[in-house]
Amino acid sequence: MKKAYWAAAVVVLTIIFLANNVGCNSSSSNDEEISRLKKQVEDLQIENEKLRKNLRALTLLSGQKTTPGSKPEMKEPPSEWTPEQLLTAYFTVKWWQERIPMVLDPDKARPRMAEVYEGWTEEQLKNFYFRIHPITTSLTGLGEELRVLVDCGNEVNVPYLLVRTEKGLRIDWMKTQDEQKNKFLSDWGLTDAQVTVFVERKEQNSIATVLHVSIRNRSNADITYIKITCIARNSDGQYLGNEDAIEAITPQTEKIAEFSFMGINKTDLCKWEFTLDDATIQNSSGRKLQNAHRHIKLFEKTP
Repeated sequence: MKKAYWAAAVVVLTIIFLANNVGCNSSSSNDEEISRLKKQVEDLQIENEKLRKNLRALTLLSGQKTTPGSKPEMKEPPSEWTPEQLLTAYFTVKWWQERIPMVLDPDKARPRMAEVYEGWTEEQLKNFYFRIHPITTSLTGLGEELRVLVDCGNEVNVPYLLVRTEKGLRIDWMKTQDEQKNKFLSDWGLTDAQVTVFVERKEQNSIATVLHVSIRNRSNADITYIKITCIARNSDGQYLGNEDAIEAITPQTEKIAEFSFMGINKTDLCKWEFTLDDATIQNSSGRKLQNAHRHIKLFEKTP
């Protein structure tokens, strides 16, 4: 790690030195030399940014970057712990890194855990709500699995998968994450969620060219808000403009939206493409999920 930091420092100092040279020589007539030096500065800046990213990645993977003066306690959980004890310890850690010894295959789980928990503060972990549902089954044999439901955060009946190992109980974090994702998508009607668009017709009026587009919700999600952008291009692919459509579409239904391109001739508008920019969905209890477009795939049907 120290070598990497020194390398970054050397690059930064070199950039400053070269930048100063560029400034000193800018008044000379040697344009070729100035261009060469500027190119060196740009290359070194790119290399410096790569070093910064690598250092940040190493810091995350080390699992040791916390508040100055503090350090996670990476303790193995006792082998005699019950499922309740293991999950209680998991949810009451001071640093997320302290969860790593409690999971199955910690070396594989650590990078994904860093992605999920990066940015969580000590205060968030301290005040995180959880309630473990009653457990009536015990694990005795090696490799046996137990699915425990937990109400945590704003979610209820969240599954956590526990496995009996030679060292005691461990949370199968990777499989738990997959199950939680599948449950989340199912609860919101977003399993394999798709929205399709199809240009029904193109017409010209006195001020614009209008695309009449079918937007079909092919999911079980109640989409209360969806924003789709249409980008118009000519026959050479050159950009002509873009227009948005905002709709609400119930599950398995269709809406016709109009995209009006002002001042564009019908013969010029030859190509188009669509993007799904935003969506909000609502479940049966009235709760809303914003930024749901991240879980919906947009497809354009062709004739």
